[in-house]
Amino acid sequence: ARRVRALRAAVFAIAAAGLALACSAPPEPVVVDLGVHRVSFIIPEGWQHYDHGREHRLETGEGDLVLTDLGPVAAAGYRTVVLEARDLTRRGQREEAAELLNGLADGPVVENDALRVELENCLDAVWRGRPTAATQAAFDSLLDEIDRLPEPDLEVLATLALEDLDHGPRRAIERRERLILDGREAHRILTWQRLTHNGRLRHVFVVNRGSLLVVRTTMGRDEVLGPAFDTVVRSLVFVEPETQSAR
Repeated sequence: ARRVRALRAAVFAIAAAGLALACSAPPEPVVVDLGVHRVSFIIPEGWQHYDHGREHRLETGEGDLVLTDLGPVAAAGYRTVVLEARDLTRRGQREEAAELLNGLADGPVVENDALRVELENCLDAVWRGRPTAATQAAFDSLLDEIDRLPEPDLEVLATLALEDLDHGPRRAIERRERLILDGREAHRILTWQRLTHNGRLRHVFVVNRGSLLVVRTTMGRDEVLGPAFDTVVRSLVFVEPETQSAR
């Protein structure tokens, strides 16, 4: 009987250890499509995940995290959009093509004078319904100009994007730093209230497939947001088909 009790105790101990190990296993990352990006990341414990296409939100009662595709900022991203617009014109969908090109005109692309001129010429050809050959020539010129673009300065891109997000005159940059995120250069910016030095917000910017991705906090308690933000950023992985370039 004593041996039976000892055996039962050993079996129970092994089962309990297995249960504890299973309960302490790290959470599995989710894989999502985020605009042009396909990424995986770990959802912090207790947070809810909402998929809005180009934007994914993580929410809890004490804070919000947002991952957003801010659109093309480099040659690879511009080329993808222009090729899609050209395909739409070939199918007679000129309004849809013009909408895509107008989206480029609203972004950092307008900072390049030569590219702005070619974009305006291409938009004019699309809107005016010029003959097919003339319209396609305008697209070709625009694509040639895109291929001449240098690699963007990530710090400049991050600063421009920050102004469009939440960085009003009452906020100041507390700290900025470079980091490597899944093999890619990334730029982290922390901001806070200019006068009180509270209300800290976190941002990480990274370029993938020629488009700018940002992970940021929007509201909530810092002691809750900080660890959750670190969990998402540290676990972020870009899941790309083997035939596609990362930039």
